Amino acid sequence: CNGASLVSSSTLHVHDYGLAQTTHRCQGALQPRENLPNGTCATNVCCTKCEFFVSSNGLLPPLTEDCLAIERSISILANSTRLTFYVPPFHMFALSYRTCAYYVKNLDTSVLEYCYSDLSTHGRDSADACFPPHQPFFSEGLCTGKDGKWAVVCALLMDTAYHLGLTLIFQRRT
Repeated sequence: CNGASLVSSSTLHVHDYGLAQTTHRCQGALQPRENLPNGTCATNVCCTKCEFFVSSNGLLPPLTEDCLAIERSISILANSTRLTFYVPPFHMFALSYRTCAYYVKNLDTSVLEYCYSDLSTHGRDSADACFPPHQPFFSEGLCTGKDGKWAVVCALLMDTAYHLGLTLIFQRRT
């Protein structure tokens, strides 16, 4: 995605964690449920299985404790807001804490509806397939929808534009 820019950023305080919630775009803005334009249909991928891949970008993986903080916070966040969120076409939604980030990328031309519970599950499963104590370990875990139109990435918090324009070749984890 060329010209990635920050749409919104906020800090969510969940227990002792200050969780960063950010949205980046190429064009348009993240549409919360109540602001989804009339007549706009979203593709709901809640409870959809995905395929896991691993990648190494030369960096170390995030700290396990930081990823666990995101996971714990997601369950609280889902119970205090709504259970799903929307990601416009070619946008990315991210939750991050210190060294770890969970990204939901919409790689399609239609609006994506995604569940917080799936973000927790797919992020954790991606991390389990790639990060220590798993050997050999990798720096990024990717869970991609079988149709290739969406993905969840668990990775070291770094330049978000890198994840928007991710062009690495992922290896299937068996």
